[in-house]
Amino acid sequence: MIWAEITPGIDSFYFYLLEMELKPGETGQCTIVLYKKDFSRLEDELFKYLLYLTAIKNRWPMPQNKWKTFRQEYTANALFSQVTMHRVNHPPVPKPKTQGSDHSNTKQHINPIAWSQALLTRLEEPELLGMAF
Repeated sequence: MIWAEITPGIDSFYFYLLEMELKPGETGQCTIVLYKKDFSRLEDELFKYLLYLTAIKNRWPMPQNKWKTFRQEYTANALFSQVTMHRVNHPPVPKPKTQGSDHSNTKQHINPIAWSQALLTRLEEPELLGMAF
């Protein structure tokens, strides 16, 4: 997991980008934008809650998830009562166009420029962070 704390030049304003590496053969998006509801700095304890719940679900936890134990539910409630999370979808990766070949083992790479632009566009959306600036 990669975790970046971002302060866009505004005092006491923090948000976080988190990227989780997918296992070989897995597909899907894996980036989230996370921030405390008051945009203050995230305490280590809340980060530990996020890691704990992520390990249980083997994916990013979400507020609507169902939990098997009281401890898990308590931890989720403690986390989501203080933070907001948004998923950010990766832009599509073009498939190789060669016919007659098996591309199941071909590693496909995200275009970093396209991904950066998609991320910046998403961050500017009013329901994400756009209203905070």
